[in-house]
Amino acid sequence: MPSCTVGEKRMNPLKNSPDYSLILFHRRGKLPSIAAKSGCITTMTETQILEILKDSKGLYSLANQFRINPDVSELMVLLNSSNDNVVEVGAWISGEILIAKENAQPVVFRLRQLANHSNPSIRFHAIGALFPLLDPADPATREMLIKLSHDSNKGVRLSAEAALKRLS
Repeated sequence: MPSCTVGEKRMNPLKNSPDYSLILFHRRGKLPSIAAKSGCITTMTETQILEILKDSKGLYSLANQFRINPDVSELMVLLNSSNDNVVEVGAWISGEILIAKENAQPVVFRLRQLANHSNPSIRFHAIGALFPLLDPADPATREMLIKLSHDSNKGVRLSAEAALKRLS
């Protein structure tokens, strides 16, 4: 399998634009499936991810890669990052992709934690990502949304209120 320089930008022949699909971390010896499918093996740091995310095309390309291959373990790398910007992107992507219910438990658990994050953008994206995965019969769901409907951030409040209305 060919290897690529870390952070290398390759041209996507279909779109004639940079392909930023190779930005996932290499953890516990497991090759990121997106990188493996592309024919390259690479490891990137949070700094490199943040550099790619400065470009909106890079952000959308990353989200598209998760839409193509919604690998929960790779998503968890973003959600568990120590960098708030990476976590925010992970929470946003979580709301942009279809996660199979049978694989959703770790994502739901982490997003519930992120719904209490100090960063209101992360809370906002966590609520949006959680909504399709929530169990309306679970009392903890209603409790969490009621708490968030009193959040200090207007966007978080409105999102939680809308989720509560849709679950009722």
